Amino acid sequence: MRAILYLIMGKSSSGKNTLKEELLKLGVTSLHECTTRPARPGEKDGKDYFFLSEEEFQEEPVIGKIHFETKYGNWHFGVMKEKVEENKVYCLVICPKQYEEVVTYYVDKADIIPIWIDTDEEQRILNLILREEKKDKPDYTEICRRIKSDAIDFCEESKLIRNIKTESYLVYNEFDDTLLNTAMELFYDCKYLAFYKSITREDEREALK
Repeated sequence: MRAILYLIMGKSSSGKNTLKEELLKLGVTSLHECTTRPARPGEKDGKDYFFLSEEEFQEEPVIGKIHFETKYGNWHFGVMKEKVEENKVYCLVICPKQYEEVVTYYVDKADIIPIWIDTDEEQRILNLILREEKKDKPDYTEICRRIKSDAIDFCEESKLIRNIKTESYLVYNEFDDTLLNTAMELFYDCKYLAFYKSITREDEREALK
């Protein structure tokens, strides 16, 4: 069996990393993102990200390079080029801007299954606020930046976004056991999902649900 790669996408605080963590508990292997921003408290180099200097970021084999301007600095993010093995399942959290380049790199190496997480917008923003309040020095301007950035990156009128959602396994996170159940379905039913991915007509997808 070829390697399987789940590409997880969704707005800030939609549940991307929660789904990733549930998959890791089941034995899925994580591919790695990298960034030039400093590590946050509790983050570990090589686990959450590879934390690189600006020079290292330009020299390392990185794909899907993107740039964010924040209150704290201008940071680069990307995806490390990594080998994948047959009969193994991998996952990676990306943003839509990285999708096409990541797919192009891995399409000959793995069966790619994009996963798109949607959720209630009010609950998502509340989660952003609650997460910020846990910090020693909450910065609510950062929440505003994330919301504005999401509005651009996940614009439903974008052709890229429409195409990605058409190709993706769609998950609506209700902040209960949705992501745990999704992780189990993804891990234990890969053949079904490969078939699901091949269906492009929305009405046919609905008939399978």
